[in-house]
Amino acid sequence: MAQPNGPSRFSGLGSRVEGYDRLGTLMGMVPETTAFRRFGALSAEDLLYRQAELIELERNLREYQDEDKKSGHEDRTRYALHWDSLRRSGDDDAADGNDGSQWETILEIREKLKEYHEAILRHKRMLEVPQPLLSQVKVLDQWMRRPIMGNVHLLGSDSKTWTEPDIEDMITLAPKVAEDNFTTELTIWCLEWYTRLLGRHVHKEEAHDFLHNTIRYRDEETFRVLKTLVTLVASLLPIVGIAVLYAIHSMPGRLGAVGGFTALFSLALSVLTSASTKDIFSATAAFAAVLVVFVGTTESV
Repeated sequence: MAQPNGPSRFSGLGSRVEGYDRLGTLMGMVPETTAFRRFGALSAEDLLYRQAELIELERNLREYQDEDKKSGHEDRTRYALHWDSLRRSGDDDAADGNDGSQWETILEIREKLKEYHEAILRHKRMLEVPQPLLSQVKVLDQWMRRPIMGNVHLLGSDSKTWTEPDIEDMITLAPKVAEDNFTTELTIWCLEWYTRLLGRHVHKEEAHDFLHNTIRYRDEETFRVLKTLVTLVASLLPIVGIAVLYAIHSMPGRLGAVGGFTALFSLALSVLTSASTKDIFSATAAFAAVLVVFVGTTESV
């Protein structure tokens, strides 16, 4: 994860406007910056055209088949029963009265059907490629626009691809797969504020020309720190809950606090971990049971 680091001492590096070569080099060096259009609507529209074309060919084939069966011609009536007769129906040496329209249509369908199925599978695979986080695309756009960083200014119709991103129609080629839900907008937001308040004073900027004025946080280190913090919060939450319950003397107040802490615990599990609904329910029930036991074993005033 890369984060811009404000004004830089490398202010003289951005004098020349850059283009695709510099942007491509960045995406090659830092794969998590890859963000491309999926063109999902165009892909689906292409599938519709291919489907319509095949439907028309299918209709033509059925008509040719029906005509051949009703023709009364000895060879044409055999097309539905004898494959080799059908295959030879369009040959130059075929007997008079043969008609190769059905076989030619079958060959055309065969090719179009292959292309259609390949397009279907490609479209399906593209839909399975995850989309980038909006904040990651904004970081990329910020890097491109800053003269002291990328200074990339594209002039074509694709110039606003990252400035005004259609995030629902974008994909990233380097998705972050972690045990917990740490690669989220919340994580990026926390890193941005950490960089502003402390990170830029603690961490060194990247030395490479393409990453001047940028601090790059390694995912492994980031996830390790976040996992430690989440574990610490999860360990302390029951203690905090019991301490608050101890300070509350009325039973209605204690029950309200139990409900609040239980909801907070469940929300934390949902946001900060990738636990299933079943696991969240089980953990929340156990947490609530601890608080209820404490309430049941202490006197209220």
